[in-house]
Amino acid sequence: MADEDTVLEEAMDNLKEAGQRIRATQSLMRSQGMTEGEGILTFVDGVLEEMESAYRYLVMRRAMTDQLQIAQIVPVVLQKGKTA
Repeated sequence: MADEDTVLEEAMDNLKEAGQRIRATQSLMRSQGMTEGEGILTFVDGVLEEMESAYRYLVMRRAMTDQLQIAQIVPVVLQKGKTA
């Protein structure tokens, strides 16, 4: 699980940074008068939506991994409590 946690954290960090860069690109394009109707800005908007979706998925996946780890630990702790 530790390897998966490390990979998920790295992926989340990378997606977060990518989102910041995409937002900066959007801001630059809009400041230069490019509008939503232009193909490249529409494409960039779509890329940001997909990136944000991937980030939300990874957050959910990490939460599920954390819950699984807790579920595996609790019975052991409870069992130790009964023998003490």
